[in-house]
Amino acid sequence: MFWYAHVIMSVTVLAVIGFFVLFAATKSSGLLGGLGKFLGAWLYLLAVAVIVCGIIAPMAGWHVFGARGPGRGPGPWMERGGRPRWEQPAVPNPAPTPQQPAAPTAP
Repeated sequence: MFWYAHVIMSVTVLAVIGFFVLFAATKSSGLLGGLGKFLGAWLYLLAVAVIVCGIIAPMAGWHVFGARGPGRGPGPWMERGGRPRWEQPAVPNPAPTPQQPAAPTAP
């Protein structure tokens, strides 16, 4: 449920910044005014995209912003090469290499 707050906060920030950019664009003229209107519209479009992705992602089974639900971290497939810890093969200790007996010395 925390991702709802993340979506709302992201949209709010984008909308407020877009409002101020559009407000400043109305006070300018020429190329700067046109660029400001374009950037303001782009920010509003991004805000709409965040809302749409926030709605579609859970329905598609994606984890929005990495959230999987309350108290749930990454799944066991994320640990140690794709397998849960309890299914990891035991790493045997390597066998010691056999050593050659020492050559007898002459008396």
